[in-house]
Amino acid sequence: MEQFYDIDPKMLKILEGMLQFNPYMRLSANECLKQNMSQNINNLIDHNMTAPYKIHLEIDKDDAFDYKHGRSDKFKNSDYL
Repeated sequence: MEQFYDIDPKMLKILEGMLQFNPYMRLSANECLKQNMSQNINNLIDHNMTAPYKIHLEIDKDDAFDYKHGRSDKFKNSDYL
């Protein structure tokens, strides 16, 4: 695995576990979160603040996209990007 020389060995072990072909040998999401590498991410998440209010965007409103016809009369593709 010399092509992954710059990846932390702990992260590489988690990736190998997630990519096991046999589902009985594959790491579950819960098992991945228990790994030492995940603790750094969990610590960051614990320190994040939640928004003081819900954010409402025009692009998310019910009339923003016509799902029946697969188009939007209000927004262009670039607006969604």
